[in-house]
Amino acid sequence: MKRTLLLSFLLMVTFLQVALAQTRSVSGRVTDQKSGEGLPGVTVLLKGTTNGVSTDADGSFALSVPQTGGTLIFSSVGMNTQEMPIGAATQMNVSLAPSNRELSEVVVTALGIEKDKRTLGYATQEIQGAAVASKSEPNVLNALQGKVSGVSINGASGLAGSSTNINIRGITSLTGSNQPLFVVDGIPISNDTDRTNGGAAGTLYGAQTANRGADIDPENIASISILKGPAAAALYGSRASSGAILITTKSGANVNKKLEVVVNTGFNFQTVLGLPDFQNDYGQGTGGTNTTTGGLGDILTGNANSWGPAFGTTPTRANGLLLANGSSLPYQAYPNNIRDFFKTGTLWTNGVQLAGNNGTSNFSLNVNSTTQKGITESSNLQRTNIQLGGGTTLQNKIRLAGSVNFSQSDQLAPQTGNGGSAFGTLATVPRSFDLQGQPYQTATGANLYFSGRDNPYWNVYNTNTASNVTRFINTASISYDILPWVNVLYRAGLDTYTDRRKQIAALTS
Repeated sequence: MKRTLLLSFLLMVTFLQVALAQTRSVSGRVTDQKSGEGLPGVTVLLKGTTNGVSTDADGSFALSVPQTGGTLIFSSVGMNTQEMPIGAATQMNVSLAPSNRELSEVVVTALGIEKDKRTLGYATQEIQGAAVASKSEPNVLNALQGKVSGVSINGASGLAGSSTNINIRGITSLTGSNQPLFVVDGIPISNDTDRTNGGAAGTLYGAQTANRGADIDPENIASISILKGPAAAALYGSRASSGAILITTKSGANVNKKLEVVVNTGFNFQTVLGLPDFQNDYGQGTGGTNTTTGGLGDILTGNANSWGPAFGTTPTRANGLLLANGSSLPYQAYPNNIRDFFKTGTLWTNGVQLAGNNGTSNFSLNVNSTTQKGITESSNLQRTNIQLGGGTTLQNKIRLAGSVNFSQSDQLAPQTGNGGSAFGTLATVPRSFDLQGQPYQTATGANLYFSGRDNPYWNVYNTNTASNVTRFINTASISYDILPWVNVLYRAGLDTYTDRRKQIAALTS
């Protein structure tokens, strides 16, 4: 029995020695041909097998290979793949050259994976974050106008912080939502436009508040992918039946082994565009007359239409231009009384970004402020965004990543919609009414205008909606490379916000 055990042990040792003699270790370092620095994350694969490793932060690697023969394949995103026969070498140092392939061919898929655009089975289009931020638009959807094919983007109004509507490949439903699904760092988020007033006629009196996609600061975006066609619904369900907009926030992954500080500022002017052409031949009144109560000349007691006497008409009691006391009613055209209601708006953005990457860990901290003063009074937006993102690769090839996006938005918006709003009555201001020169309220603060109507200035000052939104969009993920071509990923996220609103409708409005 003892002899059998001894022989078995000797045979095991012999087989183990033979097995050990069939493999050996090859180590080395992979560097950038241009800079000479080590390349982290390069895949080193034994050709024809699944045996491979990734280089560490310094570009170094060690891999078990056969005793004889074999070829190593060195590959990395953005670099040319290189193959090298092992031969009898135990030390292999390789320099990789940058790939000539255009970066625009590599897109982020719906699952957050970088792939060659030509290998995808569905239509997609990617826009880099720099192109989005360059338009200096507070709403990221407005920044996409003219940059994406097959997509219709329309703002609800020109007021500060107003909502924006987006449709991908037209309208597909008559009863359901036609808005695409928004996905930030792999987590679906809300892009709702919450109405202040309920009921079927709720939109006729409320202010134009923002869609929740406006909480994302364009300066925090690394890239945006527009997912078109049924592939979006296949990945995200019925919520993405109208397409999906995939937003990847900054994480410092593109910063090459350095600490980077970027300060940005922008200042833009905004003016009203597309006012209609108004006639300036006839002033206040109707049927060629402009009569006031008792012929006393109080124009607010007259008719508010603009079909009174032609300008230059001789004043008479019959046409109302000659008052009871024998004086003439001031009667002239004010061609710009509606245009001058609007003012020049301003948009001021300021921000700072701190980003770093040491090869295995990366981070990005962005703090941005947006101040917008609209093209009318009581139209303002103040938004603060703080974004922290990053990731790290552990020694056991586990990858941890996450992001925290905080936004605080304060919006003040005048009433819009029906004829009772400033914009509803503005188009009917008589051509002879000095809107800027006449008082818009009494000594007690009451509305001063034609009976049954709000003075446009009084309306914007006294009938408006204030919105205060606090929002967090948080994501976290953990992934593990089982093999160089097999990855397991788990992702979780949270999207939560509070929207506090105060709507004012003053007495006598």
